[in-house]
Amino acid sequence: MAGPEAREVGGAKGSGQVRAVGEARRLGQARAAGSPWVWAAVLVLVASLGARAEPAGSGPAGNAVLDPDLRAAIAAASRERGIDLFDDRCGACLLARWEVCDSRGANPEAVLTARRAIAGQGSAEVLAAGYNRLGVSLFKMGDLPVAAEAWRKAIELNGPEAGAVRANLGLVEFRQGRYGEAVTAARAALALPPGGPRLVHPRVVLCRARQLGGGAVAPADGGPDASVLKVEGEVQRPRKISSTPPVYTPEARKAKVRGIVILESIIDREGCVQDLHVLKGLDHGLDRAAVDAVRRWVFEPATKEGTPVAVYYTVTVSFDVQGGRKPPAAGSP
Repeated sequence: MAGPEAREVGGAKGSGQVRAVGEARRLGQARAAGSPWVWAAVLVLVASLGARAEPAGSGPAGNAVLDPDLRAAIAAASRERGIDLFDDRCGACLLARWEVCDSRGANPEAVLTARRAIAGQGSAEVLAAGYNRLGVSLFKMGDLPVAAEAWRKAIELNGPEAGAVRANLGLVEFRQGRYGEAVTAARAALALPPGGPRLVHPRVVLCRARQLGGGAVAPADGGPDASVLKVEGEVQRPRKISSTPPVYTPEARKAKVRGIVILESIIDREGCVQDLHVLKGLDHGLDRAAVDAVRRWVFEPATKEGTPVAVYYTVTVSFDVQGGRKPPAAGSP
């Protein structure tokens, strides 16, 4: 498959060159009749069409077709940052313009902006950042295979956003059911600085992929945790970074049941919840609802002297008839 940048070039410059050649052939017939001025006109036409063969929307004329509100937001960001975010020749300007488009949910414009940053052939750092942002916008538009392609290109360039890129790639692998690949990408992301646009915390991908991948996906060292400690003394407690509220069952809602379910668990060295069992429960299916919710929780792991360790951890889940939620959407980490 052609890379993302090839699609931009093929859709813009290529079409201009084809038009130029077609006009040259048409007018070139007059040259056979021996008209020097016509041949000169052919050369001028080819040159002018080639000069216009730029990515659609680049430069002042292209920017004029932006949504007025988006254009105003980009102009405001330009004043704020002291740089011209409309300047397509400036890689940093294009990356900053992408941020404005992304923050306003203007994904098609964000895709075009990222492609222009890539087409500018700037430094490897700008190229890698452009591919990461292209992947983010394509993912939000539902084009997962091409988003993954963009992120793999960013990984090849090994830019400073490598941690965020691998986290994003792990999310794509997870959404496509490739849990082993998702775990590999998420673990690589956790070993790198987290800078750059990131769609999800890599631990969330890691734990969910491990859970759904079953026995085919093992803990990082390939075996179970050697020892499980209590949170005391030098052991620092785990910190929750993602939690799923429990689903309030229809039976419990009808009976207006309220109260708490207390669960004991193990939070392993990667921050994933293991070995849940109920210490104090509630009727009408709320025990199972609590277990199903907490199984999806993700933590920064407990540490001892700075090293991640597995710990026993007690979790309390509250139920109120006014709360609860619908079942989670399929495919979400």
